[in-house]
Amino acid sequence: MTRRILYVCIVLGFTVVQAFADKPDTTARFVVRSIRIDGNTVTRSRVITREMSLHVGDTLSQTTLKGDRDRIYNLGLFNKVTVTHADTAAFADLLVTVVERWYIFPSPILDIKTRDLSTLSYGLGVTDQNFLGRNEKLSASFGTGYDRSASLTYQNPRLTDDDDILLRTAFSYRDSHTLANSNIEFEQINRSGSLSLGKRFGFFQTLIGTAGYQLWQIPDTSLGRTVSPDGTDRFIELGLHYTYDARNVREYPTDGFYLDATATNDGFSSESTIKTFTCAADIRWYTMVNENVALALRGFGSLVAGGVVPVYHDLFLSSRLGVRGYNQRDYQGEDIVGGSAEVRVPLISPRFITFNFLNIHQFNTMRFGVYASLFTDVGKLWYRSDSFGNVPWLASAGMGIHFLLPYSFVLRTELSFNALGQARIAATGGVPF
Repeated sequence: MTRRILYVCIVLGFTVVQAFADKPDTTARFVVRSIRIDGNTVTRSRVITREMSLHVGDTLSQTTLKGDRDRIYNLGLFNKVTVTHADTAAFADLLVTVVERWYIFPSPILDIKTRDLSTLSYGLGVTDQNFLGRNEKLSASFGTGYDRSASLTYQNPRLTDDDDILLRTAFSYRDSHTLANSNIEFEQINRSGSLSLGKRFGFFQTLIGTAGYQLWQIPDTSLGRTVSPDGTDRFIELGLHYTYDARNVREYPTDGFYLDATATNDGFSSESTIKTFTCAADIRWYTMVNENVALALRGFGSLVAGGVVPVYHDLFLSSRLGVRGYNQRDYQGEDIVGGSAEVRVPLISPRFITFNFLNIHQFNTMRFGVYASLFTDVGKLWYRSDSFGNVPWLASAGMGIHFLLPYSFVLRTELSFNALGQARIAATGGVPF
């Protein structure tokens, strides 16, 4: 099995070499004379125009048109975005046409721990993806029953029209019942609040600073699942987050580069029982090998230093370490490192389908596509008390079919073979990376 995984890595490595072949520049050039926005009945026009590198008087090219279209689509506010131009002599008049999505979605909360109705939890959440038509995100939820929860989040990507300062705030409460590794059920209470301020630099870079407060309480102190012996951990969290995101289409990238780096300090005050410092990075690179085949590469890791890491901050294989083909909950630790490679080939190239029988414009134009994938993953998850060399590497390879569905949803069906010789079939949502 290990030899098969090695063969897949060699094939993917050869594909990387092919990716550096020169691509011809077929752009045609004009001078932009005017820009008009059409189809935005809710979204304010400046939300769209601030994603555009082209302005009146600029030189036009097909490359810049495509980049502007992709950034507008990446807002996640539209089912379809087209950017066309009418040319007269050396001038071009741009027309940006958008098809808006439905922005307000309810989400029911329904969960039962066992077949006993006394363990039923229920509630409702509501999200507005385009609050006030300014690309602001507002969501709230409330749940009761066996588990109780409440949350409120708000995000504004641009506080005023003249800056690129973003604001994000979140508050949450959860009183839930969960299982320890020994299958002992226990109650866990978490209260948290955070405030983030950041700035966007150009189109691709964002720097965000976060200050937050967390309280974790385990009423049954005999379980020892908090650092504090009284069963309650309270600490201030400070973080710095940098992102460089130049992917073409974020819901399923096939070209571009992505970097995410985070530094977090838990336990700012001297009285805090939690005193840890975490650095994490995630690097992804995508390129078109030819006009159909895309190559995606990823490397990532997270390392923690300082005092004791509480159990509720442990990492599981499914939370950050993307190695397919394993029972995700069987692997737990404090530090992670890993990487992935994937070849993506369209079986049905992404396209827009219009359903003329629907009178609701938010649902009559939808984006669909189907990709085949060949992938390999490798990674390691460990505790600081472990010897790094003694912890085994997890590796897998496989193939999948990825369905690109409306409203940026991706459904993946994948067959994986891990280094233990086990095969797994899984269906899950979201792009792997």
